[in-house]
Amino acid sequence: PEEWKGTIPVDAAAGEHHSLVLGANGQIFSFGRADSGQLGIPVEPVQGTSRAACSKPQPLTTMPAPASLIAAGGN
Repeated sequence: PEEWKGTIPVDAAAGEHHSLVLGANGQIFSFGRADSGQLGIPVEPVQGTSRAACSKPQPLTTMPAPASLIAAGGN
């Protein structure tokens, strides 16, 4: 997808309702439910619900350095 912008995925982690993908360049992408801020990105609530979600992988832009490992918990 366009969100990847040529990044090669090298690892993935899944929480209860969200996922993380690590790119070969150290960039992390997140998507899924975000009720508790688990995506690390600002997400608007889904219209008509109290839940927030992001269906397309979005890059984390606030990381101080490239990542080498990822992990996801339940929330």
